Amino acid sequence: MFPTGAHEEELLRIYRPRPGLPFTNALLESGERRLLWTTFTPQQVDIDVQHPQGEAYLQTILSTFQTAGVRMIRLDAVGYAIKKQGTSCFMIPETFGFISTLASQAHDLGMESPGRNP
Repeated sequence: MFPTGAHEEELLRIYRPRPGLPFTNALLESGERRLLWTTFTPQQVDIDVQHPQGEAYLQTILSTFQTAGVRMIRLDAVGYAIKKQGTSCFMIPETFGFISTLASQAHDLGMESPGRNP
């Protein structure tokens, strides 16, 4: 999200339900060190829900739920799903578009979801 780095002001604008910044320094298998976005804990790495791999991952989860007979989903942390430079990264306008899209996808698979019921 910050390809050229970030200023303290930008980082402090990010809303997080825990003290500190939402980043965890991680050592990858390749030996490279990277900062990972971890809104809640260092063990819960956020995915980029707008990246094709993130979208595919969410589709896999919805399909798995459908196969298991899940009829309703909850999106407890969805307010933190979209990260956008220069914002609080919490319940920004793009978040509502993401919720609508995910709700429609869940509905198409026969599940109730936030904001839309079958």
